[in-house]
Amino acid sequence: MNNFCLYAWEGIYINPKGQYSSCCDMTPVGKFNSIQDFANSKQMKIIRKELLNNEQPKVCERCWRKENVGLPSSRTNINSSELNRKHQTHTTEETNTIVLWDIRDSNLCNMACRMCGTFCSSMWNQEVKKNPELQQFNPVVSDKSVLKVGELKQQDIIDTFRKNIKDVKLVYWAGGEPLINDTHWVILQMLLDNNRSDVQLRYNTNMLKLDYKGRDAIDEWKKFTGHVGVTVSMDCIGPRAEYARHGTKWNVLENNIDRLLENFRDKTHVSITTSIYTIDNLAQTLEWCKRKGIDKVIYSNVLYTPEHLCIDLLPTEVKQKYVEQLKPYNNQDDGYNQVIHMLTRKVDRHKQSQLRAEFVDFTSKVDSSRNQDIGSSCPELLHYMESWKGNSNV
Repeated sequence: MNNFCLYAWEGIYINPKGQYSSCCDMTPVGKFNSIQDFANSKQMKIIRKELLNNEQPKVCERCWRKENVGLPSSRTNINSSELNRKHQTHTTEETNTIVLWDIRDSNLCNMACRMCGTFCSSMWNQEVKKNPELQQFNPVVSDKSVLKVGELKQQDIIDTFRKNIKDVKLVYWAGGEPLINDTHWVILQMLLDNNRSDVQLRYNTNMLKLDYKGRDAIDEWKKFTGHVGVTVSMDCIGPRAEYARHGTKWNVLENNIDRLLENFRDKTHVSITTSIYTIDNLAQTLEWCKRKGIDKVIYSNVLYTPEHLCIDLLPTEVKQKYVEQLKPYNNQDDGYNQVIHMLTRKVDRHKQSQLRAEFVDFTSKVDSSRNQDIGSSCPELLHYMESWKGNSNV
């Protein structure tokens, strides 16, 4: 069973549109009214059968693409984790319990990161509604301020979680921004009320706001006896962080990270998404993490989409410079190999020049919308932009 994936039997991912899949990298396979309908649907049974037959379901293409070039994937990561203890018993196409939860039922977010979009950020959605010219890059996903699942599916999440609460192993939270999500706090309290403080909690959070309706995230996490892993989404430091991840207040973020390290030092990680805006600051950011004593830095989220923000748009000699800069930070692939892959992969020159022009257009329009200036935060990119406007191959 070389293509076995624990998520396909034990995982559930819910997105803000109310769509289900087994993990965030799996393409949704259909429309379902409830989590249980999805879990033992005809579509999921076919997928599990294909995995048991050592086939590669198309809906899992993101994992296969990474694995085909020798990179780790969501599948390989979960299979090699301590959570994978009973997969040998998964020999049929059905599943009985959902124990790995990834709940992203809302796009409510207090940031509008340039590499993100309306589907994952309510701030982005609101901005595009006010500035329609940005729709070519990020279409509006909801007429309302926030995209979230309907009331019936919202209640189904709570009810199904309660039914499975004795078997839950992991609850993973990402965004939107989980620490301002009502469902997150309801689930957290449900776990405490049912004596399940031993459950693993994992977060991807922008860490900008720790207090919510009178509750403090760090104080709540202290009540849990299981693993509490907090991964801070932080792509760069200082003014560039405020430019690339719009909404960031660097002094607030740094102070919150310091407080997190005081209480959960060994369980604090940083996750870096490397884009054309942040690659020039990557080595400095990794060095900052080292000085802070952060145990693990994950920078495997090198940007593949949107393509007009990918680092392979840069001139060859510049990419080579970054390859040299990053050599001291080879971290046995918590990201290094994926960044190097993107910096050294072959590019179609015609497509590259088109994407460069898109980058210039996107950057100019977002700068105008946000009253920002790329020259102040990313001066090295301003140097290229004039020649990239006309689809140049420079």
